[in-house]
Amino acid sequence: MAGALRADASATLLPLRAHARFLREARAGDALSAVGAVETLDPLGCTLYVELRHADGAPASTFRFELGHVTARGLRAFAFPERVRARAQGLVATIPAHGRGRTLDLATAPGGATSLGAARAAGMTAIGETVVRRDMTDGFGRMLVEHHIGRISDGVPHLLADWRAEAAQAAGVGSAHAGSAVIEYAMTFHAWPRQGDHLMLHSAPRAVAEKAYTIAHWITDPVTGEPWCTCEAVAVSFDLRTRRAIALPPQARERLAARIIAPE
Repeated sequence: MAGALRADASATLLPLRAHARFLREARAGDALSAVGAVETLDPLGCTLYVELRHADGAPASTFRFELGHVTARGLRAFAFPERVRARAQGLVATIPAHGRGRTLDLATAPGGATSLGAARAAGMTAIGETVVRRDMTDGFGRMLVEHHIGRISDGVPHLLADWRAEAAQAAGVGSAHAGSAVIEYAMTFHAWPRQGDHLMLHSAPRAVAEKAYTIAHWITDPVTGEPWCTCEAVAVSFDLRTRRAIALPPQARERLAARIIAPE
């Protein structure tokens, strides 16, 4: 499917769900390479695996995408041509254990009644709003996957900045030396915003453990109230000097647990 992402394509691959794990930090200047495989192949879609590796071969991050084979304009699902299925069979491989879910998983990516009204009714916090720009879209005018994650990353400080600073202080790490990072994502795409469409992000803590905590993110259309994307992310706080995760003191876990909302 060499031309599947061209603006004049008749058929393309549409992301339905995605899972990502971040296993080893990649810093500016690090050399990375990628390998990939077909995990599963169905008549109307497939699951693809991509692994980013450091120069020494150690995995940096892994990505699994459940994709639908659809018409490029109307997004109508239809079967892969036989030639594509034949080529794909030669790329099928067993996915390594480190590429599969730890806390989250592709098969259980969040869904449910994810409307704007449901987010407000559940008491989730509004942490961001924007309009889709042309440079955020692909050849078909649909917003690129990475900008869903980008908007979440931009908005999260509005949800947890105060708690993160308090948790770092309680753990004996000054706020100047404390950072945070997502180590796992699971996402479900419900519809695809285009240039000029509006996005609103609501978030809420879902769970907290000794080092990691899980946050739910819903991206909706504030004009229609309908969902664009739902996501859960597992994050850690870490010491910027040692580059290691910070164990959350009991009082910090209790403060975050008190803010947990479990939206259906």
